[in-house]
Amino acid sequence: MAFFIQGQMHMALSVIEKIDRFSADTDLLHSVVHGPATGPGSTVPTDGGGVPTAASAIAAVKATSDMAIASIQAITASMGYKPPVAYEAGITIDAAELTVEYSGAVYAPLLAAIPFSTSGTFEVAKFRLIQGVASADLAGRAGASMVGFTQGGAGARLRTMSDKLGEIVSVADFGEPDAQGFYPLSALQDGCDYLRDHGGGTLTIPFGCSADVDGGNLTVHPGVEIRGPRRAIGSPGSNTAAPYLSLGGSLRIASDCKVLIGSTGGVTGLLYYRKGMNFPEKDASAFAGMPIVAAGDDVYLLDSMALGFDTAFSSSGFQRPRIEGLAFDCLNGIDISNCMDVARTYHCHGWPYVTIAYAGEKPDNWAYRSGIGFHYHDVCDWADGMNCFAYGWRVAHRVYNADHVILTNPKADNTYSASTGTGYPGTRGIVIEGASRDTQILIPHIEAHDLASIHVNTSNGMLTVIDGGSLLSSGGTGAGIQIDGGDVQIGAALSAHTNGIRVTNPNSNVYIEDNALFDSISQLIVATVDTSRIFIKQPAFGPSIPDGKQIVVGNLKAPTIVASNGGLNLPMNGNFFHVTGTSFGSLNGGHLGREATLKFDVNLTVFSSDGGQSAMHLLSGSHFVNGSVLKLHHDGIQWWEIGRA
Repeated sequence: MAFFIQGQMHMALSVIEKIDRFSADTDLLHSVVHGPATGPGSTVPTDGGGVPTAASAIAAVKATSDMAIASIQAITASMGYKPPVAYEAGITIDAAELTVEYSGAVYAPLLAAIPFSTSGTFEVAKFRLIQGVASADLAGRAGASMVGFTQGGAGARLRTMSDKLGEIVSVADFGEPDAQGFYPLSALQDGCDYLRDHGGGTLTIPFGCSADVDGGNLTVHPGVEIRGPRRAIGSPGSNTAAPYLSLGGSLRIASDCKVLIGSTGGVTGLLYYRKGMNFPEKDASAFAGMPIVAAGDDVYLLDSMALGFDTAFSSSGFQRPRIEGLAFDCLNGIDISNCMDVARTYHCHGWPYVTIAYAGEKPDNWAYRSGIGFHYHDVCDWADGMNCFAYGWRVAHRVYNADHVILTNPKADNTYSASTGTGYPGTRGIVIEGASRDTQILIPHIEAHDLASIHVNTSNGMLTVIDGGSLLSSGGTGAGIQIDGGDVQIGAALSAHTNGIRVTNPNSNVYIEDNALFDSISQLIVATVDTSRIFIKQPAFGPSIPDGKQIVVGNLKAPTIVASNGGLNLPMNGNFFHVTGTSFGSLNGGHLGREATLKFDVNLTVFSSDGGQSAMHLLSGSHFVNGSVLKLHHDGIQWWEIGRA
């Protein structure tokens, strides 16, 4: 019979052999129990190998314990705490640096609980754990709440890492990504709902994440922001590269879905594109969808990029939307309507990002976008557009039925070539239409559009001001400025047009100011209808305009005014007038420095007098025959004759 001990085979002992070994084994047991802790005899040799004495084993355990206690004491001391004492009843806790040891962990008192005396039961509410957390605890859901955090500087207070990290809410905190790395709509909505329930905040989509809006709309609640990782977005690498699908921090939005932004909510630093797109694409024929829609006042869209949709951003019926730094390639860019209080669009850029890198033979319409780049319409009062650019749009900027809109440094480029007569037909840079009053276009830079750089077609008495900037190269049948209705004040530079300014409405008042300039233009000013309402001050003419060139082509005529017993009322604009009637003794409408030349179309009598704003001091006789001319100057007190013929 054999038995196994510590890896060795031993034969069973007989009874006689056992009795014979009893004395020796008793001596060995005595040595184990009573042997020293260290040195010779601290290990007892046996048939199975050396066995430590009881004292030696106890000493080893104590050494390990002492090391742990020393480690705890070192850690607590390095944190400014005193070495812990075992928890028991009756300990006076009157300082924040005092610590206690309980169940293998070390605790410090909460400041709010000091001072107090411990009871027999450990009072969890009065202490916080400072040492003794297991790695499994730290990896758990509440692990960050076990780690403290304090900002540097005076006045900093102790917080937990849970508090600190909770300030950042990411889509990656909710749901799981699919095989392509896209988080589902539910993760986005859960994040937005969480922020709504906590008073608002920002849901981030970091570089390593992307998310889908598909199968329904995403509701961004009031006060909630969706934030991507970028300060600005453009062509990644160069115009000839378009790896947009590889860019993280993006939203992929199905064409039948929307992101609805509540009041004071917004989107910042985010790339969003139509689901199902490829980059680059050949043309814009598949563009569809309206991805970002305002659903309340004061929404914002900042430093983002929209690709492949029908409309990049839309707001209707809400006040004060703000769109800044948006790059887009959609059929329509920014569409704002029914806004009663100051919509703002700043530094936005429309460009064929989606198609410019197409490697195959590009179709003729590769850069053409059939919609409107920037559209303010149907009550969009006081809208403010600044430094916005669009390339290739049918209409780059449009104001329709909107009052007091100011476009500062609007820019637009297209493909029309004056030298070859080629380009997209029907394109216009800026269009002001409908009941749009008091529109100001300041420092525009518009080039290469077919029908017009600027087209104005409003109503009588509605003024559009064009001040500064340059308007270049319209089509052969178009004009630099086309005026089909409304009043226009012009102080811009026009160059490389067949027609500089064309007026087709006899009721339109057109004021051409001293700061207007004409150069490289076949027909400077064209009036296609009889009109007396084109008023030309002293514009400049560039070196390509030859001496003696006809300035106005068409039917510009001086107005005819009728004298009556009450006097002659001068139109407030102009300085040459035809006069009919019988006689008059006062000339109304004078002011210091004004001159008036009167050509009499019938025999008239003009009465000379002194004293009064409307009085006329004549140099000689008062009878004027048909065809004669009288020239007068106003000195601020009355009129004085300075010549006649």
